[in-house]
Amino acid sequence: KVGRLDDAGRHADRAVELAPSDPTNLYAEAIVSAIAGKRESALSWMKRATDAGYPSWQIDKDPEFDALMGRTHDAARRAG
Repeated sequence: KVGRLDDAGRHADRAVELAPSDPTNLYAEAIVSAIAGKRESALSWMKRATDAGYPSWQIDKDPEFDALMGRTHDAARRAG
């Protein structure tokens, strides 16, 4: 989000290395992939994160996935 996508990717990769089944780490990989425009990778990480227990409702509310999921930016929807 602050222009350090390479750093974020390295940190997310390392976190998954250390705790490969941690849903938060898997979710971080999904976020990095989504921001990088890597749709298939983001969807794969997203599935792995939810399979590991990451709450799907939280992904539904995350604006980082709006473009990936074909959603329009709607702050009012997320605020409610």
